[in-house]
Amino acid sequence: KAGLIDASHAHMDLGSFVLDARGVRWAVDLGWQHYTGLEQRGLDLWSYRQDADRWTVFRLGPEAHNILRFDGGPQEVGANVPIADFAARVSDRHTTVDLSSAYRGSVSAVRRTVKLEGNERIEISDTWTTGDKPVDVAWQWLTRAEVTITSAGATLKENGETLFLRVVAPAAGWSITVEDTKDLLRSYDEPNPGLRRLVLHMRSEAGSEGQIVVSAEPGSRLTP
Repeated sequence: KAGLIDASHAHMDLGSFVLDARGVRWAVDLGWQHYTGLEQRGLDLWSYRQDADRWTVFRLGPEAHNILRFDGGPQEVGANVPIADFAARVSDRHTTVDLSSAYRGSVSAVRRTVKLEGNERIEISDTWTTGDKPVDVAWQWLTRAEVTITSAGATLKENGETLFLRVVAPAAGWSITVEDTKDLLRSYDEPNPGLRRLVLHMRSEAGSEGQIVVSAEPGSRLTP
């Protein structure tokens, strides 16, 4: 996802993606929640200010999207994220978005590249530059699959299929948690049965170049 946050009906999801492989949607986007019930609860959904009610709704704000977070903060609603690079050659199939404007005040020079290697392996590469203070980085992945944390990353299983997530970089200093998203909901949020949020955590030191690279590759069909 490139473009704007403060466009009509947009979500706080710059850099987000979905991933399908072997008939399974491994990285999901929930879509919208019907506005009527939210407005009846008193939420102003039509303000796109940084502190607007809109971004507190789970499906609309940053909590429910496959994005980067720095120090747990939201993205900047005035951001305008362009596609910085694109290639569709057999030997090089990738798209890069320049997310820098989405994280002003936290980090700079933020880029996300999604690359297809071969016919199935996907590599998601994020880079950024920190300022004069360290930041805590969270890399979010929303899924309905069962998740097992491994020494290399995580294994996802759904409908008899497997997807292996491997943390290529950094080599050390990272950890993964898996959260039941029902614990993230407010009273006005609709439930999302079976939805989990996998989060890769790391710390990026002050005045440094940070990087997260994760590969996603489906494995052999599971035995029923």
